[in-house]
Amino acid sequence: MKALDLQEILDVIGGKVIFGNEEFIVKRVRKKPKAFTKGTLYFHFGKKNEIYQHNQGKQSFVVVSEELLDAQKLGDGVTLVQVKNIKKSYNDFLDYYRSLFNIPVVGVTGTAGKTTTKEMLTHILSIDRKVQATKRSYNATSINDKYLLGIDDKTEAAVIEMGVAYPGNLQTTGSLFKPQVGIITNIGIAHIEGCKSFKTYFNEKAHMLKILSNNGKLILNGDDENIKLIDLSPFKGTVLFFGQGESCNYRASNIMYSDNGMKFQLNYGGDTYHAFVPGLGHHTVYNALAVIAAAHSLGLEIDEILDRLKSYKHLERHNIAHIGLNRALIINDTWNSNPTSAYAALKVLQEVGKDKKTIAILGKLQRLGTQEKAEYLKMGEYMAKSGIDVLVTVGEDAKLMGQVAIDKGMDSSRVYFASSAQELEDMASQVLSENTVVLLKMSLDKMHLPYHKAVKKICNSS
Repeated sequence: MKALDLQEILDVIGGKVIFGNEEFIVKRVRKKPKAFTKGTLYFHFGKKNEIYQHNQGKQSFVVVSEELLDAQKLGDGVTLVQVKNIKKSYNDFLDYYRSLFNIPVVGVTGTAGKTTTKEMLTHILSIDRKVQATKRSYNATSINDKYLLGIDDKTEAAVIEMGVAYPGNLQTTGSLFKPQVGIITNIGIAHIEGCKSFKTYFNEKAHMLKILSNNGKLILNGDDENIKLIDLSPFKGTVLFFGQGESCNYRASNIMYSDNGMKFQLNYGGDTYHAFVPGLGHHTVYNALAVIAAAHSLGLEIDEILDRLKSYKHLERHNIAHIGLNRALIINDTWNSNPTSAYAALKVLQEVGKDKKTIAILGKLQRLGTQEKAEYLKMGEYMAKSGIDVLVTVGEDAKLMGQVAIDKGMDSSRVYFASSAQELEDMASQVLSENTVVLLKMSLDKMHLPYHKAVKKICNSS
């Protein structure tokens, strides 16, 4: 965090010093009570006793509160700043802090691929500049403040993953970080549990247009059918499309699977480039196209972007292929599962396993709310027609996929139902061999520990 003088913050938050030292340098900001260190500015949202209990009277810090707190209970060296509305004051402070930095900020959203796209872009930019980015797929609004306050005078760019778990989610994140570049990787079925309907979820993704200023840049998947439904007419900034369609600004062609990655031809502005991106699947190429468009819009030359792209390393459990149990080729895609990412992963399985026995091990599709049954019915029907040799469903929720697959014509001898981690492990031991390619697709972090151990054994990872 950039160090700030308390006096300049007082006007921003509408605060008045009740007691203590106004000559104070703020080095960190907190809104949860704890044993504070020197230089902390604490916005007190809780009850009086919480702050009294956590302060040991040994450090110099500032408390911002709506309430008139007891100076003796707070202890020596503590400054009290009183405000009328603690929530408004805190938000005003965050807004002011963001205004201190004139740096490019890229916001990334989408039903699938947003974490990979964010990580990939961060990798490319970080080679020659300091970049603040959200960690892994941790994009909850409750921790966004920490990311914002991690920006300081040395930060040269920021890349922010923007989730949509409920209505207003994207707008809240956007108003905090104020990105000038926005990416929408795709829009599929997800987070219906929080958004209640696909229409609400779709509209929230489309709010990216309102988040960006009129001189902002909107980077869209030009091949995504749902993105095509977004009304772009209100947006006065620049719109850039990526995909395989002829009208896309950043267009991929001649896409081919290669060793641990994808080769493709990039077409931009009448020029052609040979490109490679680590990671399997056409969806990986789409992520790369979004990143190329964003990095190019930030001033990097395409040749340099493509060179940096080659050295990108995927996060663990993001469509990673390696040899596992019984010498089978395992595609580990267990970070998260929703219909969009599941279909993309199944296509990878079909492509990679053309000359081998293919096995899909599928867990619950997350956060579908009222759409859950409908999506399981679609997935089961897809599996019956896919040509994939074996389907293993994991857990009670995913069982319906297997039942539908059988109803739609998949041989019941090729469908397994694992209701426990031990059953999953036993089935894998029986059906995996050197001649098999296996897709593990589930949201492992939302499953019980025994499943983690079973997946680890299947992947044969240390």
